[in-house]
Amino acid sequence: MKQEIILFYGLSLKAENLQKQIEKIRKKGFYSSDTEGQGPCDIREYNNHFSSITYDHPKNPMNLEYLKDFSINWKKYISPFKDWWPLWSYYFQRTQDTEKNKVINFNPGLHKATKKNIEHLCEKNRKHTGQLIVRGCKIGLDSARDNENVTIYYCIDDLDMKRIIEKKDKKAFTPKELRYLFRNWKDFEGKVHFFEDGYEVPAPWKTSSNEWESYKPKSW
Repeated sequence: MKQEIILFYGLSLKAENLQKQIEKIRKKGFYSSDTEGQGPCDIREYNNHFSSITYDHPKNPMNLEYLKDFSINWKKYISPFKDWWPLWSYYFQRTQDTEKNKVINFNPGLHKATKKNIEHLCEKNRKHTGQLIVRGCKIGLDSARDNENVTIYYCIDDLDMKRIIEKKDKKAFTPKELRYLFRNWKDFEGKVHFFEDGYEVPAPWKTSSNEWESYKPKSW
């Protein structure tokens, strides 16, 4: 039987609090540092390490051919202290089989960078760095859809659904995640569980259906 994996989503502190509550109920922690553990409960830990690999390992200077090779081989740069994390294989595969998830497509100017100016380039092109994180968060959601042993616990504490529906916070990651789940709910129902104030609740679009009906995505 595969190891159960639970990923906690939501605003950082709220998601962490939910994790602690669930751990207390279950009387066991989810995160383990050994190879039998479930690994990180927050997809952002995968995202942050992936991001550091992408921007810390390029040779000086880079070129387009190197970046193409790096895009399909970045997995070998995962830290030996983190390479046992169970979702890496799925995470890596999604950066290969989906065009917009490929490293080479995150930042159009990356192949022109050197180690000296890469920090400036990343700052200048923050929207591209942000795309990496957004795509990583969606990969985490997709892992629950595609793997029977992965479940999402989504904390909706302190989330303003009206602002999310109206796309008021364009740079925030959480609204993008929720709108993605709404558009694809038929694929995620039963795999994503929502929590508010420590209790499981229906999906937001089930309790605020009128509000969500006003959301008009560019595509489904």
